[in-house]
Amino acid sequence: MTKIIGLTGGIGSGKSKVLTVFEKLGVPCYKTDIVAKRLMVEEPSIKNEIIKLLGPKSYKINSLNTQFISSKIFKNKNILEEINNIVHPKVSRDFLNWSKVQNKSFLIKESAILFESGFNLYCDKIILIHSPYELRIKRIIKRDSLERQEIINRINNQMDDECKINLSDYVIENIKWEETYKEVLKIYDIINIKLI
Repeated sequence: MTKIIGLTGGIGSGKSKVLTVFEKLGVPCYKTDIVAKRLMVEEPSIKNEIIKLLGPKSYKINSLNTQFISSKIFKNKNILEEINNIVHPKVSRDFLNWSKVQNKSFLIKESAILFESGFNLYCDKIILIHSPYELRIKRIIKRDSLERQEIINRINNQMDDECKINLSDYVIENIKWEETYKEVLKIYDIINIKLI
């Protein structure tokens, strides 16, 4: 039976870059955020509920109005929770269907809110990508051209990394990429050995 490895970390921690290494090693990787955004566009029931909650500005012609949605959810935890309640059940169902057709010894489910969504309870092991607070802010400014306060608002809507450390099996400190890369390879080998 294929084991489920959860991979998480706060915004700007470097989850996506770490995930590319696992993908190159042949590990099936499920990118929750990307799937959620796809389902928010493709699933009429999700789309209708989001429009009901936030209004028609939530969508452009055939795409999400991510800037508008972000401006609403990262300023109001109740709205964020309602959006999550609309989207997460569909993402969980999609993940289960996807996982059933994987035939590797383990797969990775990547999610920024692995613990917040409760999916950590279904994982055999959990990898946390951790980076210093200011380094995360610097990366996000460079990547997304967001204002510092916008980034802080997003970070504040996620569980604190110190709490996640205690709940994770492996913690990768992503400061210098060369060291991070070696750590990913080491964890890949450890997981493989334990599954043999």
